[in-house]
Amino acid sequence: MMDLQLSGKIALVTGASKGIGWACAEALAREGAKVVLVSRSPTHLEEACARWPRGAAAPATAGLATAFGPKGIRINAINPGATLTGRVQEGLRAESKMTGLSEAEVLARNQSKIPLGRLGTPEEVAQLVVFLASDRASYLTGAIVPMDGGAGSLI
Repeated sequence: MMDLQLSGKIALVTGASKGIGWACAEALAREGAKVVLVSRSPTHLEEACARWPRGAAAPATAGLATAFGPKGIRINAINPGATLTGRVQEGLRAESKMTGLSEAEVLARNQSKIPLGRLGTPEEVAQLVVFLASDRASYLTGAIVPMDGGAGSLI
């Protein structure tokens, strides 16, 4: 654990019932933040809350950052690219069945399109979330951070 001084801060995590959102919520809680879990699915949210340890969009981002900045509330977003989540693994299995390629071949084919040559992990996204929530990013608000291994790089 890196002490990013999140103790007592409140973090709202969308998509928090599984995958990237769950990893972000766990990482923020480990750093001491009070985490609010949000999910589109009430069932998934209930399941996430049941396993939660006790005690522990572009125009909207810019607009919210402008509105809440004077109150000391920073709003940032992460735009993750291909990340090795359960949903992506299901997609790899489905593509494997459709193409006759092995899952490893499908994964390798997809990774070859990414400049860094691999998919990201939910934990890597969570590490960025924890940093953005910390005072070390205290002057950063209204940002949308691409996290895609360079796949969407612009010049």
